Amino acid sequence: MSNNYLNNQDDFSFTKEFKEYKILSKDEQLKLVIKAKNHDIEARNQLILSNSKLIIEVAKKYMLSSIPLSDLFEVGVLGIAHAIELYDETKGKAFSSYAMLWINQEIGRYTEYQSRTMRI
Repeated sequence: MSNNYLNNQDDFSFTKEFKEYKILSKDEQLKLVIKAKNHDIEARNQLILSNSKLIIEVAKKYMLSSIPLSDLFEVGVLGIAHAIELYDETKGKAFSSYAMLWINQEIGRYTEYQSRTMRI
């Protein structure tokens, strides 16, 4: 297996797209989570974009697999979506910390599934 995904120019340009989004404070994230739980699509999108650097950070840990970073990012977005649905703001934990668990879980499962050998 080659390491072309580690040096892939497309992956580099893909990550540059998300540098413009600022990281939100704990309070800002909490307000957006509450709105997103009430079906506010704009709040949900803003949460995903503000945590895109977190998704990329986790996805880069799995770059030795043959899966492109953009695919890993998409799976990480599913992790954020799960985190939004299940986040309990009364526990006082920062949303990004909670989301990190779900991002890791989703990407880990996906890479494990993709790496399985097909047996006949």
